[in-house]
Amino acid sequence: MRQLYVCKLLPIIAYGCAAWFFDYQGTIRQGHILQHLVKKLDTLQGELLVQISGAMKNTSRILLRKELHIYPLSQSLRIKAIAHHAKVYDTDHAKELRLIRERAGLGAHRLKAHPFTQLDILAERLRNMAKGLHHNVKETMSDILNFQASAEWDQYRNSHVPSSPESKALTLREPWSKRSLNYYKKVNRKQSTMLLHCRTGWIGLRSHLKRLNLEQSDRCPHCNNGPHCVEHLFIHCKHNSLALPRMRLFREAGTKNLDAIITRHPQLAANFAITNFGIEQFSVNRSWKTAVKRPCTDSEPLPPRKKQRTLATGRSWTTKKA
Repeated sequence: MRQLYVCKLLPIIAYGCAAWFFDYQGTIRQGHILQHLVKKLDTLQGELLVQISGAMKNTSRILLRKELHIYPLSQSLRIKAIAHHAKVYDTDHAKELRLIRERAGLGAHRLKAHPFTQLDILAERLRNMAKGLHHNVKETMSDILNFQASAEWDQYRNSHVPSSPESKALTLREPWSKRSLNYYKKVNRKQSTMLLHCRTGWIGLRSHLKRLNLEQSDRCPHCNNGPHCVEHLFIHCKHNSLALPRMRLFREAGTKNLDAIITRHPQLAANFAITNFGIEQFSVNRSWKTAVKRPCTDSEPLPPRKKQRTLATGRSWTTKKA
């Protein structure tokens, strides 16, 4: 699903962005895209990432972008627009457009504020940067996106107090990189969803649900001796129901370190969590995605809409046997 988003959906969204996307550093100018529309694009991207990853609805979007190694949509569109103008900067068509703007009599101030003029200035800087790094424009664009995403991620990591529950999320211990994609390569959809829940800390356990005011206590329901969190269930819980599965997990993984188990043996870790965490979403008694609708039986009435529509025609209606 991530590959589908990157290769199919993102090019559709970014189509022609060199002509329509340019935000003017938080201000509203004629010809520039409005800031609330830029934020709406990032919001829509966040909703897509939730569907792609199977994460909880309110999971922090920056955590999802890090795990899926996807750049913020607004930053991606901005750099793509600048890169396009850098590639065509010396073409006859681009030169002609610059002459048309200069002859339009806009005045120095309005000419400088024109969105394409601003894009040309940034495009020239990008070209100079690419020459200094001995890279082409595409490689430089990728370096800029990676640098911006890395800086934003480091700022997010540093904003968490080391003693806070959020700081214990496994994904916060890693820098921005593509490394996290390797954890999800050889697991199925159900396992990858559980793995992401465990790594981000946004999971249906009491320790997290209490922070959302959905539980009164964060104590482990098995032993009541620690917080009901991923680390406790994997390593510390002394309840008999977890002793044998944990011993088997440690033997197969060859280590008792939680980071090593999840990063080196993601399939084993996901299966242990699915089987022993007792999260209803992953219960064997129900579909882990959505509840399956039962077909109507002879003893059940038809849906109200169908019944009303049938009565409106004046015809009698019957139900077929299942």
